[in-house]
Amino acid sequence: MNEYMEFKGFSIKKLNYEIKNEKNQSGKKDTSVKFNIGYGVSEEIEELKKGHLLVSCYIDQFRENSKMEIEVTLEGMFDFPSNSTEEIEQFIKLNGTTILMPYVRNIVSMVSGYDSTKNHFLLPTINVQKLFQNEEF
Repeated sequence: MNEYMEFKGFSIKKLNYEIKNEKNQSGKKDTSVKFNIGYGVSEEIEELKKGHLLVSCYIDQFRENSKMEIEVTLEGMFDFPSNSTEEIEQFIKLNGTTILMPYVRNIVSMVSGYDSTKNHFLLPTINVQKLFQNEEF
């Protein structure tokens, strides 16, 4: 397989930011972050295949008297030279996710940073390869 793909861009498929007035029963600042990855390949012409990757991130963070929820779904578009669909799926899964994660991180930071209630959330840098090895996706 040719070891390259061309990133054609991304679009925001879903963006939700919500602050709920919910009392945190534990009294602790508690955060959960979940990711979901989906991908597929379509044949446009014999010499070129299009790869599509969906990366979703859901953040749920309890504060003292509120709960912040952020959900972001991005779709990345990639072009590949003609190779087997299976090879492309393996390539797009790791490399495509690695390309899109900084955009997810930036969107989460930017959207939560505009809220003057000090609910700013900075998603840490993520080692995508390690996450796939641990099957946390």
